[in-house]
Amino acid sequence: AQQATPIQIGSVHSIYSEILKEERRYSLSLPSSYEGDPFYQDKAYPVLIVLDGERLFQQTTTVVHALSQGSIERIPEMIVVGVHNTDRNRDMLPTLRGEVNASEAAFLSFLEQELLPNIRNTYRTLDCHVLVGHYYAGLFTVNTFLKNSQFQAFLAIDPSLHWDGAVIVNKLKDTSSAIRPASLYLAQANNPFNPGATLGTKAQAVRAFHQILDSLSIVAGIHHILDFLGKEDHFSIPLSSLYEGLGFLFEDFQFPLDRLLTTSLEELRAHYDALGEKLGG
Repeated sequence: AQQATPIQIGSVHSIYSEILKEERRYSLSLPSSYEGDPFYQDKAYPVLIVLDGERLFQQTTTVVHALSQGSIERIPEMIVVGVHNTDRNRDMLPTLRGEVNASEAAFLSFLEQELLPNIRNTYRTLDCHVLVGHYYAGLFTVNTFLKNSQFQAFLAIDPSLHWDGAVIVNKLKDTSSAIRPASLYLAQANNPFNPGATLGTKAQAVRAFHQILDSLSIVAGIHHILDFLGKEDHFSIPLSSLYEGLGFLFEDFQFPLDRLLTTSLEELRAHYDALGEKLGG
């Protein structure tokens, strides 16, 4: 019998967090061009952090690989990091029992002050960071979007913006003028018990958040969209959201092919100079 060779999409690592006072595990996948190709030996890559890494790392890595390879190249190749949970509610929820949850802020500090520096010191990275989260982790992702964080792009999958009386929607009303330019993709699932884009407290909270952002987007430079994926429920939506959301966040990565032959060299340079600035290169 022939000896089988396993196909590896990543590896599991751990880091001790002085901030959280615990060991944290994370999965990591490097782009296919990272090693073994001398043409790319100096190339640096954006970093995508996906929360609930023990559940979402594999499909995230698969979508990133599919969209960034070969003749597609709709998005850049990225280093994908899936953060595993220890106490999800403690880390993700902005409030607990009506009080501000300091542990949620500590978890963001862990990502920005310990995990990301570790990744940057170990691998070739660009100053371009994407944060992905689903449900409670989507709530955390949206709350991070409202802060002056190290992330420039956010993919929030069916976020629980109705949490605690829609506390994050109310926060947006109070802090909207301070939001820095960033890209945000909001994915909303269909609810079989309250079908449609506008029924139910969660749908209404997501819609309210989006409407407030819509009034700010021109002034604040916020690139955002609310995408109702009517064929998906809360549990099936991550895969479709990753595909659509990453395409949206990097929609200017691929130069329009129908304009390629009629575009001047100066316009091409301007396009890729702007893209390089966006990607932190």
